[in-house]
Amino acid sequence: MFAMGVSVGFVILGVFSVYFGIGKTKRIGSILGLFGMFSLITILSMINPPTNWIEIGILSTIGILTGITISSLLIFKILSRIKTGNKYSEINKFEDVDLEDELKKLEREMKEDRGDD
Repeated sequence: MFAMGVSVGFVILGVFSVYFGIGKTKRIGSILGLFGMFSLITILSMINPPTNWIEIGILSTIGILTGITISSLLIFKILSRIKTGNKYSEINKFEDVDLEDELKKLEREMKEDRGDD
C-alpha cells in the first residue's frame, strides 16, 4: 500500500507539473505522471488489497506524501542544473555609494539655496 501511495503521489505531482509547468518542467511532469500510472497499474494488478481499511489509509497517505516529496525534489534538482540564457538572471551588483559624501553634497546645495533667497 505504501508503494501504491507513492505512485499516486507521482501521478498527482506529474499532472500538476504538466498543467502549470513551462518547458522542461512539463516534460518532467509527464514522465513522472506516466511512471506513477505505470507503477500504480502494476501494483494493483499484482497484489490483493488488505481488508483493514485503516491500514490502507495510513500507508497510502504516507506513500502519497513521500511520492510528492520525492517528485518535488527531483524536479527542483533537475531545474536547478539548467542554465538559463536570460541576461537578467545574473545578480545585479550595486556600486558602493558613499552616503556621507552624498549627504554633504545635499547639505551644501541646501545651504546655497538658502543663501540665494
